[in-house]
Formats: sequence, C-alpha cells, structure tokens
Amino acid sequence: MTMLTFEQGPIRPPSEARSLLLRVTRNCSWNKCKFCSVYKGYPFERRSVDEVKADIDTVAEIIKTIKGISWKMGFSGTVTPQVAQYCLERAGYGQAFQSVVTWLYYGTNAVFLQDANNLILKAENLAEMLNYLNEKVPGIVRITTYSRSQTAARKSVGELRMVREAGLNRVHIGLESGSDKVLVLLKRGKPEKWDDYLSVLQREADRLNHLIQNLLDLSQLDTGSLLTYAGPIDVRGILNEVCNSYQPRAQAKGIALHVDIPPALPLVIADADQIEQVFVNLVVNAINYTSRDGQIRVSAGVGRLEEETAVQITIADTGYGIAADELPHLFARFFRGKSSHTSSVPGTGLGLAICKEIIDRHRGRIEVESQPGTGTTFTVWLRAKTE
Repeated sequence: MTMLTFEQGPIRPPSEARSLLLRVTRNCSWNKCKFCSVYKGYPFERRSVDEVKADIDTVAEIIKTIKGISWKMGFSGTVTPQVAQYCLERAGYGQAFQSVVTWLYYGTNAVFLQDANNLILKAENLAEMLNYLNEKVPGIVRITTYSRSQTAARKSVGELRMVREAGLNRVHIGLESGSDKVLVLLKRGKPEKWDDYLSVLQREADRLNHLIQNLLDLSQLDTGSLLTYAGPIDVRGILNEVCNSYQPRAQAKGIALHVDIPPALPLVIADADQIEQVFVNLVVNAINYTSRDGQIRVSAGVGRLEEETAVQITIADTGYGIAADELPHLFARFFRGKSSHTSSVPGTGLGLAICKEIIDRHRGRIEVESQPGTGTTFTVWLRAKTE
C-alpha cells in the first residue's frame, strides 16, 4: 500500500491543535525574532500553487480512505472513537494521515495554513489555493494563518478582500516581530531601561491592534457580515459616556473638552455600538490633532436631513486644521493628511473611512469643515425616530 502523505510545517498556535494543518510556505521570511529558534538556519520558500494543490488532493484522498474504513467497520462514514483508534494504531499510516484522522474525529472543520508569514504570497496565488481547498474539502468553516504585521499592512484592501472571500477569515499576527524598533531594543537593550522598552512595546502593540481592528471592521462592512442591531437609541447618553471616558486623555494634554448637549433630544434608530464607534473615532481624532491648551466642543441639537427631523452632532476643535486640497480625500481609506506626519499623530488612515461607512449604513450624513491653524469641525446627522 502506497503511503498517503503531504507536507506539514513544524509549529502551529495552541488554539489550532484540532485544525487540519496545510503548509503553503516554508519557514519564516523574517526569521530575526530573538524568542524563536524554530526556523533559524532554514531558508524561506514560497510553495507553488501546484505543490499546494497536490497536497490538497492528497488530503481529499485520505478523507475518502478514512470514510471508507468507517463504512467497512459499520459506522456509515463517521469517524468514531473505534475508527480513529484503528487508523492511529495501524502500521503504514504516517503522521500526516493520522493528523487528518484526528481532525475528522474532532470535527472542528477548521484549517490552519503553515508557516510563519503566508500573507507574503501573492494574493491571487493564495486565493487560488484557498478556493481549491474549499472545492476539494467541502464543509470548512474557518481558515487561519500566521502573518507578520508589516506584511499584512502592505496588502491593499482589495488584496485582503480577495483572500477573505476565498475563505481566509482569521490571521495570527506576531506582535513581537511587528516592529523593527522593538527588535533593536531587544538586541541592544539595557536592564535599567526596561520600563522604556515596555512603553515602546505597548505603543507598538496598541498601534497594531488598532490597525487589525480597523481592517476587520472594514472587511465586515464590505462583505455585509457586520450585523446591525438597529433600535431606538439615546444619542445624548452615548455622547456623554464617550466624552466622560476620554476626558482624562484630553486633560493629560491640557485640552479643555466641553460638552453641550440639551437634556432632551429625539431618539434615533441606529446600532448603539456602531454609533458609539463613530463618536469615539471623532473625539479621539480631535484630541490627537489639538495641541496643548486647545479646546474641543461636543454639541448636539435638532436639525434637518433631507426634509426629515434629525439629531445633529458637532465635534469642533481648535487644532491643527486640514488643508483645503486634502478635505475631499479625508474619508478615503488609508488617507492621512500632512498634519498627521508633521505632528507625529498615530493612526492608520482608516478611522474616518469607517465612520463614513457606518453613517452611510444608517442613511445619515457626515461632513467636515476646516481651516489650517484654526481647527476642524465634524458634523453628523442621524435620522430621528418617527412616531
């Protein structure tokens, strides 16, 4: 009997212990992390689409063989404990075969793509592998992989959407390997400066987490998978909560955050979590782009939107301001204006794009007015609940 086998890599996250392991690259393209010795001395290689497809064909044949054994044992194709024990103990079935037995037995329908940085593959090649996997092994519900943060950040939204639509729906990103600054500190660091190093680590981790969350939000908005639980909400309560939460950050910068919201506003029909996300993005932007001793004013009132009653929310700051030629691009994805570079303000260029997507989903409107050196005002209109 010819042994059915396919290539697998050396490691996987603990959470993927019961996932089917398929190797689409070999080793690590970065391979400089001080904590990881797994790939040291081994060159990075991209596996070809044909190589991976051949492995997928083998997986499909192994599944067919295991189910055939189940039928012969009287279990109708189900991988029962008896079937699993028979396959795991039988001589001639190698490790790859046994890994498929275990996968079928636990029934997770999850796949993990090895090795360490698979988003480095061309998006069209990875998508072709994923589509072929779903064709040959139907029923998969989750596909996960590793990626280096800077590799993921270099992918366009279109490329990320391509692999997402092909089935990749989770990525494990190594925070430790995401920053060249952190690596330098680890190599040259001094114990007496560990507090400073931890501060850098925290900033880089926060930045990466923010980027990943923004990309996930946009992906869900694009694919329609972001569920909207629309109901009557009190804008006043959400605004007050957001402002109270970020008041300490404003005070730490010497910024006066004023809140001017009347006690009674019409309810709006909206998803409270998504609207809160919009307000958080706008308030945090105002804090980030306002210098010490500046002011931010958050106000709300009743307005009109296309002849309908609406709640009008305004967030105005006395910050750096935005150049006139940049205003038309402000809600575009990944756009960051000149002031973000000159002031070293952290960000991904996705927050305002997300705000606009959410407001558009609620049939509302968001606008911006700004003068360089004077400040910026964002205005949001949300349709009021009708009787």
